[in-house]
Parts: sequence; C-alpha cells; structure tokens
Amino acid sequence: MKITNHLKMSLAVIGVLAITSCQPSGSADGAVGISDSVSGLTNCQANGTSLENAEIQGADSLVSGQSAELSLGSSVDCAQAEKATWTASGVVLGQGSSVSAKIKGTGIYVIQVSSSKSIVDGAYSKIQEETAVTTSVRVGVTNSDVLVVGPQIGTEFNLYEFSLAIPNTIQLQSAQWNFNDGTAVVSSVGPVSHSFMVGEHNLVVTTVDSNNQTTVLNHHITILPLTSGIDCPIENLDIVGPTEVSIEARSTFSLSELSCLAYEGTQISWNFGDGTPVATTSTVNHTYDLPGNYTITVTVRLGALDSNTITLTRQVRAVDYLEDIPGPVEPPPPVDPNVCAEVGETRLLDGTTNTQTVACGVNGSRENVYREQITQTCQASADSLVWVETSRSQVLVSEGECLHQSCQVSTAEGSQSLSDGQSIVLYSSSQPVGSCDSVKETITCNNGIISGSTTATQTSCQNGCGEFGPNGTVQVGVVTGSVSLPVTCQYGEEGITNTVQQLVDQSCVNGSVISSNSRLGDVILAGQCPVYSNTPTDNWGACSADCGGSQTRIYECRDSSGNIAPADRCGAAPIETRLCDGNPEAVRSSSSTTTEEEIGSSAVCPKNQIGVITKERTVTTTVTLACIDHKVQEESRVITATEWVTNTYCRNLVTSRCSHDSLSNAHAAGRFDWMVKCQDQNPLIKEFLVNFEDTSYKNIGLNNTSRHLYPTFMNSKSKKPWIAPINVNASCNVPATVYIAAVCVSSCATPEQTIIAKAKHDRNLAPVKFIDALTQEMPWVGTLQSNSIMSSKSVQKTAVDKWVTELVDTTQPILIFKMKSGGELKVTPNHAVLHESGMMKMASEFKVGDNLLQLGARRDPIVSIVNEEYFGKVYNVFVKSNDLKKNVVFLNGYMAGTAFYQNEGTQELNRDLFKNRLIRGVLEKK
Repeated sequence: MKITNHLKMSLAVIGVLAITSCQPSGSADGAVGISDSVSGLTNCQANGTSLENAEIQGADSLVSGQSAELSLGSSVDCAQAEKATWTASGVVLGQGSSVSAKIKGTGIYVIQVSSSKSIVDGAYSKIQEETAVTTSVRVGVTNSDVLVVGPQIGTEFNLYEFSLAIPNTIQLQSAQWNFNDGTAVVSSVGPVSHSFMVGEHNLVVTTVDSNNQTTVLNHHITILPLTSGIDCPIENLDIVGPTEVSIEARSTFSLSELSCLAYEGTQISWNFGDGTPVATTSTVNHTYDLPGNYTITVTVRLGALDSNTITLTRQVRAVDYLEDIPGPVEPPPPVDPNVCAEVGETRLLDGTTNTQTVACGVNGSRENVYREQITQTCQASADSLVWVETSRSQVLVSEGECLHQSCQVSTAEGSQSLSDGQSIVLYSSSQPVGSCDSVKETITCNNGIISGSTTATQTSCQNGCGEFGPNGTVQVGVVTGSVSLPVTCQYGEEGITNTVQQLVDQSCVNGSVISSNSRLGDVILAGQCPVYSNTPTDNWGACSADCGGSQTRIYECRDSSGNIAPADRCGAAPIETRLCDGNPEAVRSSSSTTTEEEIGSSAVCPKNQIGVITKERTVTTTVTLACIDHKVQEESRVITATEWVTNTYCRNLVTSRCSHDSLSNAHAAGRFDWMVKCQDQNPLIKEFLVNFEDTSYKNIGLNNTSRHLYPTFMNSKSKKPWIAPINVNASCNVPATVYIAAVCVSSCATPEQTIIAKAKHDRNLAPVKFIDALTQEMPWVGTLQSNSIMSSKSVQKTAVDKWVTELVDTTQPILIFKMKSGGELKVTPNHAVLHESGMMKMASEFKVGDNLLQLGARRDPIVSIVNEEYFGKVYNVFVKSNDLKKNVVFLNGYMAGTAFYQNEGTQELNRDLFKNRLIRGVLEKK
C-alpha cells in the first residue's frame, strides 16, 4: 500500500494569546516542589487527569522568535506533571507542569510532553511499576504568510482539526473551508474539524485579509480504512522542521510519532528534492546549496512489502540568508536552587502546611491552616556558598470560618439561648388584628446568626378578628343587613319600600365576632313613588307630503323606571315635528327637451341657386327630478345628441317682398357697395355677385342707378333674418350660418284676400285666395283690358310673370277697409288701389267716406279703416305687361294695382289711368 500526501506550506505567524504560566515552588532542600499541600506545584491537581488526556495550553500563542508560556492545565495529575519533560524536534524545552518555549523561523513542529505514571497494587497500595505517558500538539510558526496546520494522514470515521497560523502582520476578514467532498463550505478564521471517507482529499482554504487581498491555500490529506492494520495514531505522523531555510546552513528535519510504528519494521527514506543522496534516519540534517523551492518527500515503509508505505511531503523554500537559525531554541541551563551568591544573605521558603481547630464566637470553633516558614542563610561550604536552614516557624495561611455558634434571643419574658440549628416560635404581637399565624415568626439560630424578624418577642398570642379588630374589640350599632318597609303612593302603586338598617352590637373574642342587641336603625334607601313623564319614541306619525312634508313624533307616558303608564298620569304630550318624505319615489320624474344645433358646411349650393348648406343635429337634454334634502330638485341631467344631418338651404333665385328687411333705394345701393367691398373676405358674397351678376327684374337690377334689387340674408341656425349692413364702411364679419335667402321687391295683400285668377287647367277665371294662387303658381290673373274704361265689366286673362311674397313671417302694418256693402279689403299701406277719380293711389291715402271701385266701376263707400299689426306674409303679383290697365287686378272684388305700381310703375301713381272720367250712370249718383 503506497500512500502519498502533499502539503503546500505557506509562511505565517501564529497570533499571540495570553497564557498564565505555572512554575513549581522550591523546597527546603532545593528540589522541585509539589502542590495541593503535597508537592508544592501550584498548577496541578492531586490524583488529577492523566498526562495522555491532558491538553497542552498556550501552543497557539507561539510567535516566531518570541517566548511563549506552555502548560498542561490545572487539572493534570501533580505526580505526572512533576516528572513531565517538554521537547520539540529533539530540543528539551524544560520540565514540570509548564515551560517557557521559543521557536525561530518558519515551520511545522510537534511539541511533546513525556512523563510516567505509577501502577499501584490495590491490595497493598504499593507501586508495582512506572509506565511512560505522553501528549503532543502540532504547531505552526511563521513570519510572513498564512499557513495551514493539520494532519496529512488519517483514518476513516475520525474527526480531525485544521487551523490557520496567521502572522501578526495580517488581519483576516474571513476564511472559507472547502473540503471538496460534497459537504457545505465552512466559514471560520478559527480552527475547524472534519471527518473524511477513505481516499485522497484536497482542502481548499480561501482567505480575505483587511486589504481585501484574496489568498487560496491547499492542504492534502490521505484517509486510510480502519482495516489497514495500523494501530498507531498515524494522524500525528508528520515532517517536523522549518519550511524556510538559509542556503549553506544546516537545517534539522525529523519525523514525529515514529516510535509507535517501530514494531512494524519501519524503513525511512528522505529525498530533499535537490539531487543529494537519500537519508534513512528519523532525524536528519540537510544543507541546500542554491536558493529555490524544494519538495521534501519522506517514504515510510512498514515491513518488507513496498506496497505497504506511507508517503509524506513538505514544501521548503531556501533563501540567501536568514538572520536566525530556524527551529526550537534550547533554554539556558537551570540554576542550582541551593547555590547562593553572598554570605549572610537570607531567604524565606514555604514548608508543609497543617490544620488546627480553635474556639471562636459563642460556643463555636474554626479550622485554621498554617504553613511552616523556613528561614535560610547563605553560608560557605567547602568550595561553594549554599543555603542553610536557620529557623522554622508556623505562619497563618488562612483562617477558617467560625462554625457551630449559639444565639441569644430576646423575648418579652427575657433572653433565651438557642444552640446552632435550634428554632423557637415568637409573635410580633400578642393581640394581632388578624390571626396569630399572621404575626408568627420562627426564629432559627444558624451558626450564631438569628434568622427571622427581630420584632417578634411575644411568646403567647390571642387571635384577632381581621378588619373588625384585635381580641377584645367592641363595636356598637354595627349594620348587619337591612329590612324593607312598604311606602304608600298617589296612584296606589305596589312594591315600593323603604330600606332600613338592621343593627347589632359586636365584640371580638379570641378570633370570633359575637353579636347581641339586634334592632332597627336609620332608613338607608327611601322608596320613591314613580314620576311620570311623556317620553319621546323613535316612532313618528304619517308624513303630510310625498316630499318635503312634516310629521309629528309619537310620545309615550312612562314612569321614572321607563315602564309604560296610563296617559292620564303624564298630561298633554309636547308637539315635535320634523321634515319628512312620505313617498319620495312618487315625485321622481324625468323630462326631455330638444334643441337644434347647426354649423356651417364646406359644401356650396349648385350654380344658379342661392342659399347655404348646413349641418344640423338634435340635442336632447333629459332632466331627472327627485326628492333631495326634502325638496324636489334636479337629480341628474343627461345630454345626448344625434348624428350631424346635412341640410340644404338652396333655391333658385326668386324675387321676394322683404318687409323684415325693407330698404330704400339708397340703402339698397349701400348694401350692394358693402357686398362688393367684402366679397374677397366672404366667399358666400363673392359667389353671389359672380353667379348672379346679371340678375334683374322688370329692368330693375342689383346696381341700377334709379332702383335696386337687393339680397336679404337668413341665419340657418336661428331660422331668423340676419340684417346685413347698408353702409359700405360697415364690418365684413358675417356669421358662418348666414346665407343669401332671396332678392327683394315690394308686395301688398294678405293671404286670405281673393284675386281673380285661372289655373293652368281651369277653363275660366275665378276668384281664388291669393295664397292659393301663389302656391299653385297660377299662370293667369284677371285684369282690365288695355282699352277698358272704368265702367267696363269685361275681364281678360293676363299672363303672370311672378307671384311675390315675403321671405319669412314678419310683423307689419295692415290697413283693413270696412265697406258699406259689408265687403272688406286688407292691404299694406303702400299697396296701389284704384281711386274713384281714376287715379292709382297708395292705400294709405284713402280715408273714410272714399269709395273703392268694384268691377264695372261700382262704388262702395269706406265706412272704417283699421290700422293693425299683422304677423305673417303678404303677397303680390307681377304680370307680363307694362300696360297700365293690364296691371289692374281685382282683390276681394275691388280694383287694385299689381306690384308694377310699387316698382317700375311708381311714376304712374296719382295719374289718371283713363282718358275719360267715370262713365255717367255707372256709379251711384251723388
């Protein structure tokens, strides 16, 4: 079996820990002393822990080149500690339970402590033989780098400890131990323990120092099976020696724990890695000639088989020069404790100790410890100076505790003595308020000290009665209860009583309260007859209205205890009202209103038409009313709108009478000039002026010098006229929803007036309502003939050029002629009516008594003329003739002029239309 273990060593220094040293005391004859009153050793224990089980303390405080105190601990057996010998790499460090050790340089070392223990024959208490016992510890010292310290060889199922040697020049923040066997990584700067399975294992330790410098260290360990046949603790087998050496200087290396393997026929082979011959002893000296890093390999073969070997390795660095020779430093030779330096000098030594019993206190005793104090003087003896005892005395080392002392207890009857441990019962009062147990104290003597209260001095006691008082207390008129006596009330109510005290006299007799002289006392609770009052309830009467009504609270007659009582005991109840809503849902309602919204459109009317194209929609507002805060109020308002609908306000150009926008010739010319100025700013106006530039009627045009046609405007949104400016200097701002609705001329008759006219398919002329003639666009009207005289009774049909009416309904003055015949004529004041003189006059020129002419010049006197406001449209007609007589029509049977006389024929007003006057006999005689 070949087992090879590699350990790469880094250079480090172990941190220093304070260790209390243990030094033996000298004896009278100069020998090393023992402790525990037996040997004089102060850091051990008689019959204590055997050396092989002891733990070496202070080894972790070793620092390269500095002394450290090592000890076996205070529990080690004094007999073994006295004979203990401390060694390190063959260097004897000292003897006893503790030593001062120093190791220089950098390396791995084993400190071993050896001693012997006696085998005692139990039957005869005699020592039969001495057997060797040892304990050891592996340590690492370094002065530069962190070093891993731990075994290289081990067996399965055993727990092994690994630690870091940390130089005092490095402060580690953390260390992560990875055992590379599937177990968790351990974080610890201190020692860690781990067990391994059989095989080769490489530990990886990652450290981070205070400068955040990361260092990775490796340590190899070989784990053997328990069946390997090796009974020795091979985990202590290691290469001991420096890991940093100086060239051309001899360095010592050795194997630790080799003695246990000697029976195996151990063979050793050293290879120092520099080509020098192999060494075969357990301890070797070697010198490196050149600087560099070398691997020392030690092969330990057990028996004659090559396969049964253990291989250890160690990394060594050779440098040009080291100030100190690495390794343990041999202590100076011990000084003979019996040799002195000057004759007559004295010293004091401690001898054996003894115990004496002495009296103390009151009937007490104590155990005092004394030590012999030996006085020695320096005297000449032969060829040297030695210490010689001159006197011996007893010195008190410790004074024992005074025990078994008696006590003196003071009582009401005098002083009483108690021996140690004895007790007595006393009372702090002979007449306590409560029981005697409450004032009882047990007084005990404990080694001269009295336990318990010093106020308890009474030897007898009588029980009290608690809150009532101590024994003998008397109370007169003690209330023990109450009785109820009935009370008479106004309405004969029952169950009402006065509560009266029940009294007795009482006295305390040895813990018992005795009562006597029972009687009645004062009234403690007077019975009260009920008081009645009207009490409001949570109930209310019916509400007077569905919303915002009132209701009255319901009251109940109750007594002072809250019980319902007859109403006559309370009287009239107060009246309390509040607002209420009897049925709020009954007043809930919803109503909707609609409005029309209109906006302009980018579309225009077809050519040869005037007007505007707009977009309209209907907006519906739904308002819900509900009962809110006792009032019918608006609860919600929801507004919805339909889709936009395009409306076309386009029509062929027609002339209309425009009472809503009636202009003089000068004003019409002013409007035309305003339109010419604003046409470039308003496409609507420009389009009209371009498309209808040549518009005229009866030789009246838009820009005639004598008379004018003029456009009138409508607002498609409001459905009302928009009165355009008549001054050229006016603003050119025109609302977007305004359009040109018509070209205006004059008109006269109201719609119900009749006119003689003929429809296209009718055979004869006949009286029809003016509005029917207009709406049916009848092509002929009945007029006088061009050669007619005033008395002519014949009517001819004359072609209609244009029926004329208002653009919109307007309010305008109307003259109502009431005739003697019962007839009636309604015309505008400027309408032309034929006068009996044969002249065409405006209706406003007629007066009561004048005659209107019917067909055949029949006169009908005017009995009244009423001027009233008329709202609506008025009508007129143009015929296709400028003949004066063909422009005489019949309105309600009376001869009147067409629109001709209000336009181009105005110059014919007040002129005789007939060469001859009325034909005699046609009209009534005057």
